[in-house]
Amino acid sequence: MDGTEQGAVREAARPSAGKGRLGRLSGLLASREVTWGALVGALVMNLVGYGLLSVLLLFFALLGLCARQWGLRALDRVEVSAAGGHSALFAGEEVTLRYQVTNDKLLPLTWLEVCQDLPVNGCMEPLDGFERYELEQFERSDDPRGAGALYRRRLVFLMGLQTVSWDTVWAARRRGIYQLGSVALRSGDGFGLTQTEARSPLAAPPAFVVYPRRVAVDPSPFLRQLWNGQTGQQGHFEDVTVMKSVRPYQPGDSWKRIDWRLAARQQGLQVRQYETIQPRTVHFILDGASFLGLSPGNDELEEALSVLSSLLVELDGAGVRCGLSLPQTALSPNVDLSPDDRSLTLGDLLFQLAGFDGDTAQSVFPGALLASLQNTVGQMCLLTHSRARLSCPQLPGQLDAGRLLALPFDDSPAPPGGGDPLGSCMVLPLSRLKGGARRG
Repeated sequence: MDGTEQGAVREAARPSAGKGRLGRLSGLLASREVTWGALVGALVMNLVGYGLLSVLLLFFALLGLCARQWGLRALDRVEVSAAGGHSALFAGEEVTLRYQVTNDKLLPLTWLEVCQDLPVNGCMEPLDGFERYELEQFERSDDPRGAGALYRRRLVFLMGLQTVSWDTVWAARRRGIYQLGSVALRSGDGFGLTQTEARSPLAAPPAFVVYPRRVAVDPSPFLRQLWNGQTGQQGHFEDVTVMKSVRPYQPGDSWKRIDWRLAARQQGLQVRQYETIQPRTVHFILDGASFLGLSPGNDELEEALSVLSSLLVELDGAGVRCGLSLPQTALSPNVDLSPDDRSLTLGDLLFQLAGFDGDTAQSVFPGALLASLQNTVGQMCLLTHSRARLSCPQLPGQLDAGRLLALPFDDSPAPPGGGDPLGSCMVLPLSRLKGGARRG
């Protein structure tokens, strides 16, 4: 990921507070009240002549004091790291992280728990190395994040000056952004009387950007439309009227490319190099609000985004530059990435789809901006759920119908009596793009 994406990841998932938060006590024997009460009782019993009872109370006082000090110091100089860098992957792919825990002091740890927050939308899940742990009710009330569960790995007998490491495979389950900014450490004394917890920020926190799931799509309708049926398999062709150079013949070159005039002049076999013409551009507009409330998991939107992201990959591989417009959400304003921006990459488009909040999408689009884009864009594409749920009915009228292609997820007819909300633009159901041979 570039610097812009890393900054957005940091804003989406900030690390939690640093080390030092004391957890609960596990037993009454280690509580401050019992410890001091036993110590005072030992002195009183010694004064009144009950020596054996005095020794017993003194033992409990020292046990509680040692347990408290051991528990409070358990996480001192305990360092944890997670190496994996920044990973951008599609849903369904996997990535490996290496965790390392070092007890950089002589005091041993009889047990240690390494706890990691769950991704907010479940975009990542560990396949090994961690177990899901449901927090008890009193643990949730003490947690300022209000988390209901976390991923936990329990280590036993971490000796002084010992380092333990392990690899964990994480699977990308669905699109989203997740940064592992910190982990929570839990440990306690060897008597099992105290327990403490501290949050440890990671020096180089790994970040995951999970793109929508890749599916097989057929980009040929876009390529045919862009070149009126004249394009080659790669979405671009050579202009045979413009020759930019020649080069020596190499085995496998087509004989049709040989410049026979140069050969007749005894200048050897030279192959003509023609000017390559890139195809026109495509700009996709996502009507996110039309997908709201259809299913609990927003399955229709997720499927549409999978097709869209796969199309972006295929068109980019065919040399077609693409742009993207997303509506405003509770997390971000309108996104308008023009294909004329030469600094724009495929990763920028996929990153926006990964972080798009489909649950709060609004129907407001800057129509004037989109209308100005179509002067330089070859094809405008409006991806919506259906004619009946089109949330921006004014938008098709603001754009040139000859350059607008509607991609409805559900190609149901328009409601009777109201005309077609999509106007006279071309319509290509999104389902017809699925199932093509995937390249790249």
